[in-house]
Amino acid sequence: MEENRRRLFALVNELRRKISKGPLRARDIEDATKRLKQLGKSYKDETFPELLDTNTWKDESSNSPKGLAEALLWKLGRWKAYRNFANYYADDQSKPRNGIVFYAFARHLKNPNKNPMFDQHSLRALWAICPNLTPEEEEKCKNYLIGTQDRWKGSGSGTSAAECYNIFKKRLKSLITKSGADTLRELDRLLMPLGQAIREHTKNYREFDRLHRNRT
Repeated sequence: MEENRRRLFALVNELRRKISKGPLRARDIEDATKRLKQLGKSYKDETFPELLDTNTWKDESSNSPKGLAEALLWKLGRWKAYRNFANYYADDQSKPRNGIVFYAFARHLKNPNKNPMFDQHSLRALWAICPNLTPEEEEKCKNYLIGTQDRWKGSGSGTSAAECYNIFKKRLKSLITKSGADTLRELDRLLMPLGQAIREHTKNYREFDRLHRNRT
């Protein structure tokens, strides 16, 4: 456990150093993803198979379920959330009412070349490896991710949610040499498990702060 922690911290610090000198190359992302897998953290393809041609989908939702998938969401009590999600996808002018992760996912599906995946794990990873976040941006991330007793929240929440999404999109551009669905997908395959690993190996904000400021 301690050896994995040491190797994770070394990886985070190495990524920070590389990003401070310029965008990550494709081989940097591939190498970091492989090193995470050696630590037991990887993107679960069986759980999250590749999403194909999502920008061609249509919003066919109505007031009542019209198929098995919609019926399951209704049974799970997620019908209202689904209708909001469908509207986020269909309406380019829509704004998140609540649940920024669902909003970000809908926008990603509509335009995967431009809009990245976003959740607590990817934001935590970005916070750790991005060396040029402003103090104000870091405080927004802390508000969204850190809860009572300076420990990680079960899921991201708080008044800074929408701002954190905008910070994530803005800063993500500095991590990569080119945009596009393939690049964003490979970066997501790195950031999601990296954020999970960081959460597992840092008990509280103090430990995370030492990590992302390279004081380990």
